[in-house]
Amino acid sequence: MLMNEAARNSGLTNMPFSDEEIANYKKTVDGAGGAHADRWPNSRGLRDIIKYNQPITNHSIDVSGGTEAVKYYISLAYMNQKSQFETIDLKRYNLQSRLNVAATKTTNISLSLAGYVEDQHHPGESTFNLSYFTTRTPPINAIHFSNGLWGEYLVNSPVGALKTSGYRKNDISQIYTTLEVEQQLTFLKGLSVKGVFSYDPRFKFYKYWSLPTLSYLPDYSTDPITFIESYKGSSPSLTEENEYQKRFTYQGYIMYKNTFGLHDISVLGVAERSEVKKIPTSWDGPISR
Repeated sequence: MLMNEAARNSGLTNMPFSDEEIANYKKTVDGAGGAHADRWPNSRGLRDIIKYNQPITNHSIDVSGGTEAVKYYISLAYMNQKSQFETIDLKRYNLQSRLNVAATKTTNISLSLAGYVEDQHHPGESTFNLSYFTTRTPPINAIHFSNGLWGEYLVNSPVGALKTSGYRKNDISQIYTTLEVEQQLTFLKGLSVKGVFSYDPRFKFYKYWSLPTLSYLPDYSTDPITFIESYKGSSPSLTEENEYQKRFTYQGYIMYKNTFGLHDISVLGVAERSEVKKIPTSWDGPISR
């Protein structure tokens, strides 16, 4: 109706939509009897492809204990998060642990181990493109048809991009390990030194499997309507990347803390050295059909 009004304001006599067409679209909008939503669609943009309520689950277990000389702590956790887009999800597994040992009256040793494994899954098309394709589709172009198939607009199909464009996977493993040794120096009250060594390896695997995106074109010349497969893109392609990163951190502390009457004195000196090594590899190329 607005397009017709704009045409009238421009002095045109041929309207974009006839009164009959407007009446048929209105039947679909109103959900009236005799409406033919496949021929006279009323798409609703993002509301046609997102899921409004998706679960996020978190589970964890903690264990701690020990003696005066030895104390430990372990925590395990799992998270599963679904997305508003049905083919996007995230799984994450976490570990945190620490062991404290009083080796002597003046020597403390601590060992920490933490890390996570994360699995990310996305469709071949980016979420930006999914949103763009959807908001670009006018209401008179079907995003879904009544038989469960999906349409397209200017060769772009939001549902096809979500379901048939392939996938992107990110598998990430990160480990944090820290060893600390603290020694009190008894020749001077309040003086101690501490050495800390950390080793943090990180593994990342990225896979992008790209497929021609499938959509369906309605043939209104047949009764009932038939649907013709249409593909955006020519051939599948595969991209794989592996990255192995190692971070080494060395720290040295000298600490002094003492009280003289009403006065507290604290001195801290820290030296640190860090080193990172990366080993990336990648491969990509088309895959013949």
